[in-house]
Amino acid sequence: MGLVLRLLEVRGVSKRFGGLVALHGVDLHVNYGEIVGLVGPNGAGKTTLLNVISGIYRPDGGRVYLHGREITGLPPEAVCRLGVGRTFQSSQLFPNMTVLENVVVGAVFGSGRGGFPLGDWRCGDVLEFALDALEFVGLADKAESPARELNAVEARRLEVARALATRPRLLLLDEATAGLTPKECLDAMRLIERVRERGISVLMVEHVMKIIMGVSDRIVVLHHGRKIADGPPKLVAEDERVINAYLGERFIL
Repeated sequence: MGLVLRLLEVRGVSKRFGGLVALHGVDLHVNYGEIVGLVGPNGAGKTTLLNVISGIYRPDGGRVYLHGREITGLPPEAVCRLGVGRTFQSSQLFPNMTVLENVVVGAVFGSGRGGFPLGDWRCGDVLEFALDALEFVGLADKAESPARELNAVEARRLEVARALATRPRLLLLDEATAGLTPKECLDAMRLIERVRERGISVLMVEHVMKIIMGVSDRIVVLHHGRKIADGPPKLVAEDERVINAYLGERFIL
C-alpha cells in the first residue's frame, strides 16, 4: 500500500443557504506538509468551505476526510481534537482574560478537557502548550496583559497562538493579514512558513496576492461556489479564468 500524502480531502462538497448555493460540488485536498492558498472574489464560498471543514456547517452534499477518516458533520470540538485548528476573519478573543488565559482556552479545548477549572490551568501540559504557542508567535512578554490591550497585529498573532495550542496537524487561516501593513504582512508570511516547519499543514484564505503567491505551494480558486483552478502559483496566475474572475490582470511573480 502506497504512502498516504493527503492530510485533508474534500470531495464534492455543496452547501446551500435557502435558495443561495454557496458551494457547488467542491473538491479540494491538502497534502501533509503543504501550504495551500484559497482565493476568490468576495462571496466565492471560501469562508463557507472553511466552516464546513471545521464543523461549523454541515454540508448538504459531499464528504470531508482527515487522515483518511471521514469527519463530515462532526461538531467543531470533535474536529479540533482530531487535529484541525482555526482562526477567523475578525479576532474572536476573550478581551477581559489575559493573553495567556486566551491561549490556555485553546490548549484545554484541544485536549478534550472541557470544564477544566481556571485554577488548574496553570499546571501540567496545558500550561506548557500555551506558553510554547505564545513564545512561537512572539507574545511571551504579553502573557499577563489583558487581551483587550493588544493592537491589531498582536491580536492576529494571539489568534494563531490559540489555534496552535490545540496541537493541530492542519491549520485553517481565514484572512490572517486583514488590516495589516505591507511589512506586517511579510512578518505574517514568515510566521506561516515557520508553522509549516513544525510539521503543520496550512489551508489559508487570503486576499493579499503577494502573500498567497509567495507562501503557497498550491493555490485553489473559487468563483460562485465552484472551483475554477487548482495548481502551482505561477500556473494559477496565468489562468485566463482566474484573471477574468478574480485577478483582473496578470499577476507577475
